[in-house]
Amino acid sequence: MIVGAIAGLAVLLPAAARATFPGKNGMIVALFSNFGYGNDARAIFEGIQPNGHGRRIYWCTEFVGGCGDQIENPSISPDGKQLAFDGGIETDSYINQNEITLLRFGKFGLEVLPFASNSSSENDAAPSWVKGQNKVVFGVSSDDGSVDAGLESEGLNGKGAKLVVACGNCGQPAVSPNGLRMLYDNGSALWGAEIDGSNQTLVAADGSDGSWAPNGKRIAFVSGGSVYVSTPASGAPRLLAIKASDPVWSPNGRLIAYAVNGTTKGGGLVERLFTRPSGGGKAHRLFTETIKAGGSTFGGMDWQALP
Repeated sequence: MIVGAIAGLAVLLPAAARATFPGKNGMIVALFSNFGYGNDARAIFEGIQPNGHGRRIYWCTEFVGGCGDQIENPSISPDGKQLAFDGGIETDSYINQNEITLLRFGKFGLEVLPFASNSSSENDAAPSWVKGQNKVVFGVSSDDGSVDAGLESEGLNGKGAKLVVACGNCGQPAVSPNGLRMLYDNGSALWGAEIDGSNQTLVAADGSDGSWAPNGKRIAFVSGGSVYVSTPASGAPRLLAIKASDPVWSPNGRLIAYAVNGTTKGGGLVERLFTRPSGGGKAHRLFTETIKAGGSTFGGMDWQALP
């Protein structure tokens, strides 16, 4: 169980980090972190508006705000009121493991909520919300083999934990907007299944990081280092963006945001976030983050309308 304190910041980005394009579509939450230990492991959550303006909405470490190291996979709840992500922590027995952390959007910023995990040796990662059921689906594994690996669904109160897909290479679940089906990675392939794990079907033999359109009729995924758009029934994929990753749909389904990593003139790392119409068209640069520390990384993003 993780319990922490409010650690929100509101720092406006410089004008160089802004871009504009039309429409009101809620907020993109992008996560950047530097891998380390204790207070050296810092996660920064950037809240990016659809017009390109952004601000730091949360930062935390293992001891401040309830985050550990290797912090990744932000996922906003369907009602826009909570944010789940996973991060490495050190347990009382000095075992490093991944746990799910929940943040609630409140009047005074973001605050950490408790989330129960079933085992001190269980690694939980990449949460995805199930609409209307107050639970999440996430990947589970353990270093000592004491936990059955696969995908697990669990209520936010820690009850009703159930292994829905058993496989050693499963991860990155993405639950459909109606809460009935999910996409997930299985090795190098993208699969689909009912939310209870039944009716498993191959979606893309070379695919990962599936993301649902808000109406559930289309998906985006990564294949060969590029982002494609297809149908859940494995229709012919259409190339959306090359050398891209982490696709997420806008709440109205008209845009897809994605990340492109590169290097600066000085050899440093830089992560650029773009949007492009889901049906194809011109890309718009939305946000740029320079990653200065050698151990820093982009931890993914999600896009949702917030209340």
